[in-house]
Amino acid sequence: MKRSKNRSNKNEAKEKIKNKKVNKKNSISNDKDLEKEEISLITVDNKKKKRHLILRTFLILIILLIILGIIGIWLFAGYLLGWFGYELEISKEDLQINVSNSVVVDQSGNVLANLSGDEKRKIISLDEMSDYLPKAYIAIEDERFYQHNGVDFKRTAGAIVNTLIHGESDYGGSTITQQLVKNITNDNENTGIEGIKRKIREWQRAYQVERLISKEEILELYLNILFVGGNNLHGVELGAEYYFNKSAKDLSLAECAFLAGINHSPNIYNPYSEQDNSELIRNRTITVLDKMKELGYINTDEYNEALEEVNNGFVFENGSENTGSIFSYHTDAVISQVIEQVMEERQMTEAMARNYVYSSGLTIYSTVDTNIQERLEEEYQNTKYIRSGRKRNSDGTLLNEHTESGMAIVDYKTGNVVAVVGGFGEKTASGWNRATQMEKQTGSSIKPLAVVAPGLQEKIITASTVYNDTATRFGRNYEPENYNGFKGLINIRSFIRTSQNIPAVKIMTELTPDKSIEYLQNMGISSLDPNTDNVLSLALGGMTSGVSPLEMASAYGTIANDGVYIEPTFYAKVTDSKGNTILTPNQETRRVISEQNAYITKTILQEPVNSGGTATFCRINGIDVAAKTGTTDNVYDRWLCGFTPYYSGATWYGYDNSEQVVYSGNPAGQIWDAVMTSIHEGLPEARFVRPEGIVEREVCRRTGGLATSRCRDTYVEIFTEDNLPEECKGENIIPKENLGLWTTLGWQSNSRYLR
Repeated sequence: MKRSKNRSNKNEAKEKIKNKKVNKKNSISNDKDLEKEEISLITVDNKKKKRHLILRTFLILIILLIILGIIGIWLFAGYLLGWFGYELEISKEDLQINVSNSVVVDQSGNVLANLSGDEKRKIISLDEMSDYLPKAYIAIEDERFYQHNGVDFKRTAGAIVNTLIHGESDYGGSTITQQLVKNITNDNENTGIEGIKRKIREWQRAYQVERLISKEEILELYLNILFVGGNNLHGVELGAEYYFNKSAKDLSLAECAFLAGINHSPNIYNPYSEQDNSELIRNRTITVLDKMKELGYINTDEYNEALEEVNNGFVFENGSENTGSIFSYHTDAVISQVIEQVMEERQMTEAMARNYVYSSGLTIYSTVDTNIQERLEEEYQNTKYIRSGRKRNSDGTLLNEHTESGMAIVDYKTGNVVAVVGGFGEKTASGWNRATQMEKQTGSSIKPLAVVAPGLQEKIITASTVYNDTATRFGRNYEPENYNGFKGLINIRSFIRTSQNIPAVKIMTELTPDKSIEYLQNMGISSLDPNTDNVLSLALGGMTSGVSPLEMASAYGTIANDGVYIEPTFYAKVTDSKGNTILTPNQETRRVISEQNAYITKTILQEPVNSGGTATFCRINGIDVAAKTGTTDNVYDRWLCGFTPYYSGATWYGYDNSEQVVYSGNPAGQIWDAVMTSIHEGLPEARFVRPEGIVEREVCRRTGGLATSRCRDTYVEIFTEDNLPEECKGENIIPKENLGLWTTLGWQSNSRYLR
C-alpha cells in the first residue's frame, strides 16, 4: 500500500511537470499569435489610413475640378449674359502714380490750397523706398508676382486645397494685382453667388490692370494705397512714420518684414494697443524673413542680422498721424465732394480716389467767395458766443466744453456754396464740420418748408387762411403747446410772424406728414425717415435725425429761387494738368413749387422780420429779407434760416451733446444778422420780384374768405389765380375749423386781429 501510494505521488508530480511544459509552450505560442495579430491590425489600420487619404485627396481633386468647372461655366455664362461688368472704369492714367500736386483755387483763380498729399497720405515712388520693402511684400503676398498675368491659379488652387484639408488656409489666394483691384474698386461682395461673381470680376480686372501698366507700376501703386493701420492710414510712407517715425527709405530689413507681415490685418499686430502683441509681431516678422531667404531675396548674413533685431525687440516710435496742412472748412468740403464724385463715377475706393485727387496735378475750382468766407470766419472767432457747458458726465467731467455753431451761405441761383464754417475758434485740424455733417432738430424753422409752401402748392391753404390758435387735441393724445400763448383766430402770415404751433399742426393734419416729407425731400433734406418721421410733430421740427445747416440753407434757397431746388456744390469744375475739364458737379435741379407760390411764401417769410415778428433784428436797409427762427424743446438748439435777393443762409447754435442753451436773445440770429448784414454792404438795393399770375383780392380778416359787404374788417391779400378762397359766409364761420380733423379743447378768439 505504501509503495502504491508513493508511485501515485510520483505520477502526479510528473503530470504537473508535463502540464507546466505544455502551458509554457502554449503561452509562448499565444504571445506569438498576439504579436502576429497586432502586426496584422497595424497593417490593416495603415492600409485603411492610406485608402482614406487617397480617397480624401481624390474627393478634394473632384471638388476642385467641380469648382473650377462651375467657375468656367459662370465665366462663359457671365460673358454671354453680361453679368459681371468686367470693364474697369479706371484708365491707364488713373493707375499711374503721379507726384504733381493738385491745387484748389477760388472764383478768381487765387490758390487756396496746395494738396501736397501729406494729409493721411504720402505718395512716394519705388526709388524712395528701402530696397527690401517691395521684396518683403512680394515674398509674403505673391512670390510669383513677376510670373503671372494677374491671377496665380496655382496659389488660388493651393488656398482652396488647404482650406478643404485643414478647414482654413495660412495664406490667401489673391495676388498683389488682385489686392490692388480690391483697393481701387468698390466691389466688395464676399458671400454667395454675388461673391463668386465678384471674384471672377476681380480676376478679369486684375488681368486688365496687368495689360494697362507694368509690374513696377502695379507694385508702386499698391504700396501707396494699401491700409497700414492706425487711424485709417494708407501707404507705406505713412506706415513707416506711424510705427518707426522714419521714412520708408530708411527702414531696416526687419522693419520692412514687419510692415509686410502685418499687411493682412494691421491692427491685430498694433504695437500701441493695450494688449501685448510682441510675440505675434516677432513670429510674423520671422515668417516674412524666412520666406525672403527661401526665395533668395536676402543672404544668410542679412537674414541673421535682421533676426537678431527682431529677437531683441523692435523699438516702435509713433510718428504724427496727421501731418497735413490745415485748410478752411470750405476747402475741406471741396476736397471731400470731389473725392466722393470720383469714387462714384470711376468706381474707385476712397483710398484710390483720394490718391488720384491729391497727386494728379488737378486744378479744382472752388465756389467759395473769399470775402464772404473770411467775414464768416471772423465772426466765428468772436468769443462772445462761447458759453461753457453745465451738464456733467458720471465721472464729473463736462458733457460739453462749450457751445458750438455752424453756418452755410449759398448762392441759390447756382447752388454754389460761397461760405461755410463748422465751429467756433481757430481751425486746427481737418474733421467735424457742423455746417455740413451735423444734423440737429430744427424747431419752428421747419414750418415754412414743411407746411406753408407745400400747403400753398397743394391748395390746402392760402395766405389768408384762418385757424383758431387755441388748445387742441390731435388724434388721441397729441396736444402741442405754444411758447408765447394762444392767439385765437389767426391767419398764415400772422402765425408765421409770431411762430405759433397750433396752426402749423392743423395744416399738417390736412396735408399729411407723408406729403410733407415728399416736399422736404424735394428741397434737398435727405435725413428724413419716411417711417419714423411720419408724424404730425414734423410740422414743429420733430424728426428722428435733424437737418444740417447746409441743407436748411439750400431748402430755404428753393423758396428764394422761385420754387426751384438746385443741389448745393462746393466746386464749379476740375481740370487736368493740360487744362481739360474732367469733372463737373452732378447737381440735381427740380421745380418743387410754382413761381407764384414761392413768391407768396417769400412775402409770408418777411413777416418775422417786420414789426412784432421773431426776427426783427435781421432787417437790412434797402434789401428784402425773409427769415424764420427756430427753438427746439428744452432750448437745446437755436436756429435762424433765411434769405435775401442775393443769398440764403442757415445758422445753428447749441451744444454738440444736447443741453439747454442759456443766452440772452437768439445767438444763431445774432451770428446770421452780423454776417449777412456785412456781406450785403455795397450791394445794390434789391426786392423780391412779383411774378405774373399773382392776383390781389380783398378778404375778411376774421374768416380768411373773400370779403363781402357784410365783412367789417378787411384787407388786401395776394393769391395765385387758381387758388382763391371762398366767399366769407359770416364772421363766425371759419372753414378750416369745421373740417372735424381735430378736437378743440377751448374756443379762443381775438377781437383785435393780429395784422
